[in-house]
Amino acid sequence: MAIYSSVPPPSQQPSVDIETWTLHALQHLDITPLQIPLHDDPVTTAPTPTPKPRTATTTTTKPKPAPPKRRELAEKGKEGSRRRKRWENDRLIGVPGVVAPSSRDWEVHSTSPVRRVPYYLAPLWESVAESRRSKNKAEKEEERGRVPSELKERIRRGKVEGEMLRHLEGEVRRFVVEWEDAVRSRVEDSRAADAESSDEEVVFVGRDLSARTMREREEERRAKVERERERCVFEARVGDRGGALGRYLVHALAGYYGLRSWSVTVGGGRRAVVGIRGVVGIRGVGGEMPGPLYAMV
Repeated sequence: MAIYSSVPPPSQQPSVDIETWTLHALQHLDITPLQIPLHDDPVTTAPTPTPKPRTATTTTTKPKPAPPKRRELAEKGKEGSRRRKRWENDRLIGVPGVVAPSSRDWEVHSTSPVRRVPYYLAPLWESVAESRRSKNKAEKEEERGRVPSELKERIRRGKVEGEMLRHLEGEVRRFVVEWEDAVRSRVEDSRAADAESSDEEVVFVGRDLSARTMREREEERRAKVERERERCVFEARVGDRGGALGRYLVHALAGYYGLRSWSVTVGGGRRAVVGIRGVVGIRGVGGEMPGPLYAMV
């Protein structure tokens, strides 16, 4: 029993003559000669235009405006916040008696109120001013001879030395006495001059004594009187701690004796100066001089 494969055997084809096939193919080919140059020519290529660099444009998109209501709420702020309070204060919201500005507010005029007083009311105005002056004068007179409570407290606490107070008060009392004596002597001289001028005498003034010289003498006399009206009682350096206490005592003594006092800086020192208030002295205004202050405290 013979066994055959399922694949049929290949069919036998006739053999091809390779030489004959090559000759037949070469007859049908078209052969062209090929030329190969020994040196390579430079290849010229047309320049290509370089593209221009583009600037990077950043397009910013504007935010859309908020609605009017939302914008107003953002400007005001929340109820009770500081922003809301500032907004209300800027617009005077909740202020009673608010009046809108008018065109007259921009006019140029005096800021203080102008009161036009009729001429016939001038005597009444002068009487009121005179009463005020007399009241102030009476208050100053009451202060004279009274020990300040602050000075008493400082002495009680031991912050004021008794020897320093006694020395400064001695200077102030000496100044008052000398001023009283000078005023008394000037009054007596003026009375004597008036008595002599009552006699009928003819006085010839020389040519050398001109009006300018007489004016200069009068100015010198007034300057001398002004210098006599004030005196430096205490002086200390600006940075001295005890200087403030000394000047305070001088001011307290000036109020006690009815004098005026002030402090001035001359060079590197600070001075406490006392002076006479009025034209006459202490005794001419209020009688006798008050007792020593250091003996009362």
